[in-house]
Amino acid sequence: MRIITVFIFSLTFTALFGQDKWDLRRSVEYALVNNISVRQADVQAKIATLTFEQSRLSQYPSLNSQN
Repeated sequence: MRIITVFIFSLTFTALFGQDKWDLRRSVEYALVNNISVRQADVQAKIATLTFEQSRLSQYPSLNSQN
């Protein structure tokens, strides 16, 4: 019983000391990459760019032919 207790105790401390410490820069970069609001804003900006490009290109005449 004592060996099992020591084994579980040592696993607990191994898991605690195995964690990384993050600095502020790493935390902010992680938040920016994994934040849903930031991702949504990025997608909205891309959509706006594509919409603008599409409206700009739609001003040019198109050539249609029918048989």
